[in-house]
Amino acid sequence: MAQVHAPYHFVPLSKWVYMPDWAHLVSHDVPFENGLSGTIDYTLVNQTPLCVGQEHVKQDNAPTGVKWARDPQGNPIIPGSSIKGMLRSVLEIASFGKFGQVDERHFAERNISNSDSNYAKKISGGEVRSAWIKYNAVSECWEIRFCEHTKLFHNEFNREVEGGHFINQSHKQPARDKFKLYPLDKPKIRFDIEPLALPAEKKGELVDVLRACNFGKGKLEGIPVFSSYRPVDDEQRRKPRYNYSYVYYDIEPESMGFTNSSAIVNNLFKNNNADLVSYLQKNPHPEYGIPVFALVGKNNTVLNMGFAKMPRLTYDRSIKQLLKAQQPLNDSQYCFDMAELVFGTLRDRGFSLKSRVFFSDATSQNAQFQTTGSVVLGQPLASYLGAYLEQPNKDANAEVKVSDSERELAQYRDGDKLSGWKRYPAQPRFNEYLPSAVEKKVKVQSNLELVKPNAEFSGRLVFHNLKPQELGALIWVLRMGQTQDTQRHLHSLGHGRPLGAGGVSFAAMTVTTSNNEAPLQVEQISELMSSFTDLMESQCPATTGWQNSPQIRHMISFADVENNEHKNLTYMQCQKSKDPDVMTYSDSMAGRQKQVLPDWHNGKEVLPRKDGIAPSISHSKPLTEIVSAGRLSALIEEGAPENTIDADIFKKSALTEDIAPISSSKPDYVLRFEKLESELLNLNGKTDQDSVNRKRNLTHEVNALVIELTEKERDIAIATRLLALARNTALCDYLNLNRRKKAQLRERQGLLEALEKSYGVEYEK
Repeated sequence: MAQVHAPYHFVPLSKWVYMPDWAHLVSHDVPFENGLSGTIDYTLVNQTPLCVGQEHVKQDNAPTGVKWARDPQGNPIIPGSSIKGMLRSVLEIASFGKFGQVDERHFAERNISNSDSNYAKKISGGEVRSAWIKYNAVSECWEIRFCEHTKLFHNEFNREVEGGHFINQSHKQPARDKFKLYPLDKPKIRFDIEPLALPAEKKGELVDVLRACNFGKGKLEGIPVFSSYRPVDDEQRRKPRYNYSYVYYDIEPESMGFTNSSAIVNNLFKNNNADLVSYLQKNPHPEYGIPVFALVGKNNTVLNMGFAKMPRLTYDRSIKQLLKAQQPLNDSQYCFDMAELVFGTLRDRGFSLKSRVFFSDATSQNAQFQTTGSVVLGQPLASYLGAYLEQPNKDANAEVKVSDSERELAQYRDGDKLSGWKRYPAQPRFNEYLPSAVEKKVKVQSNLELVKPNAEFSGRLVFHNLKPQELGALIWVLRMGQTQDTQRHLHSLGHGRPLGAGGVSFAAMTVTTSNNEAPLQVEQISELMSSFTDLMESQCPATTGWQNSPQIRHMISFADVENNEHKNLTYMQCQKSKDPDVMTYSDSMAGRQKQVLPDWHNGKEVLPRKDGIAPSISHSKPLTEIVSAGRLSALIEEGAPENTIDADIFKKSALTEDIAPISSSKPDYVLRFEKLESELLNLNGKTDQDSVNRKRNLTHEVNALVIELTEKERDIAIATRLLALARNTALCDYLNLNRRKKAQLRERQGLLEALEKSYGVEYEK
């Protein structure tokens, strides 16, 4: 039986994030007591053809040429940044780090495969209305005005309207091209609405279809609004029934704002054809703006919009919203995983870290080149539900039978989960494949300049002030978890990975540290790797342990080229196939029996994807102790945390230790105020850096209590004491802000004034 197949698969996303206890101590300036610096000289060998492209050569009526990266002398190189990125992606998984580099995409759907689908229910639960949207620069929001619409058949339009005789003659003309031929700024056309007898879609019986006619002499006035060609076969597409657009008429005289307008319009632009969106943004109707179809709910509430009468509807949740629920610590500014500590990270508000590992470009003396025929380097979209989301309702055959409302595909809703880290499993050979559907579309084709297999590239990485566990992790990553150099477990590098290119391994490594003249021996390297694996085993909360966790097992299995010898690691075709032994993207999502990406096989064993770990972060010391000490404390600036997870960390780290349950009759806010007051009194007059940092951090607890006593609690005694404390600039830094933070100072003064007003207290300024 045909199954879904792809050149990629997914390492399950871990809910647990490991943050090393030394995260707050990482520095280029202050060495660790046991810090190691030195070099790793390596030889990288490609087991399959390799393309590390630097230049894309565009050519008229010919595929794009992807040329190898070269130094100024023309010698082929692998840029150090390419190797760094390859290794970092492995370390993120191996060290149970955060799921990084995620695009904030909010996808949309148009699922008409069955009447029980979530899409069908949303459409049937509302009304699709034609409308115009336009941005109001004065009110700084999008506004909408509704109108009526009727069908406009292209053959009649071409025959009767001057300037319209080129519309959709090829029957495959996209909407943008139609608008270019007949722009929105043309004068309104006169027309009537009358029925036209056309064969019904299925039975062929004649039915009356209302449409625009009598162009130029009718009683109504309207504006032609074009749609793209419909997804039917060529024979049907040429029939008048499927060859139409619309006329918008009877337009409301006034526009009005609508709830959540920015998000709805942004999603409209993101989830529709980029060329059409760009054209309409630059060439709107001068008075009415951009034509759309809006899905309207009760009380004319705009729920969604698109450019077709069956608009693409935005899913309930975006990628980042699912990620935030699945891995809450991913959003934290104060949680640093091992990959960030070793390779560096860019953060807002001064939390960035420099890399402590530096890579030279790798060079080769024996590289031999070849150029491929035409191939397609497509980038799959995460909107393909059958792969990019976990599908808990799939059976042993990787099918989801959506026979009732209880068995729907996971589709970016609350509770749905991302599949995880996308990896390209190692393939034994390069597959130069060009789908028949794009054989004549040279604009999407590429020719790759490849280095033939078994070329050797020599390079060096320099490490600075790494903990032994970090250096062990780096070696573990280079060897893809193997105890010695191996050519069976491969990394994936460069262009053409979906086609099997880029399978590389590190064939030889020499590790030298600054406190040893001679390179490290095999036993010493093994000890370093063990220091990393022992650390991860001691920290990983999975019942399977770290080494046997779903994450590590999937990643190692993906890299095992021998295990992947007979797997179908090719892209599917897009359009439906008449061959039952061929699976396509369209076939997989058709009807009530959906086909999804099967679980991964390691030999004959199906690897489990669930780890049974709750969302958490691991560290031996309390997280609040890590955050409120060392480098992190010095970097915590004034200003409220940007998300709830960091707000919780701030709240706890503002105190001497983690808040524990206290047996007392006093309310929580009273206990917190008393602890705050005591802490500030203890810090009064101290000028050492730690005390200054602690005093600064306590302003966030002041802010939280001010808001709580204004909006939630009623306690005039505590409120009065809190006001006095907050306004005492010698004791508390709440109002001690520099000139660059005038807006924040005004905000805090406003909060204090609101607290005074709430209790009728007037503080003498």
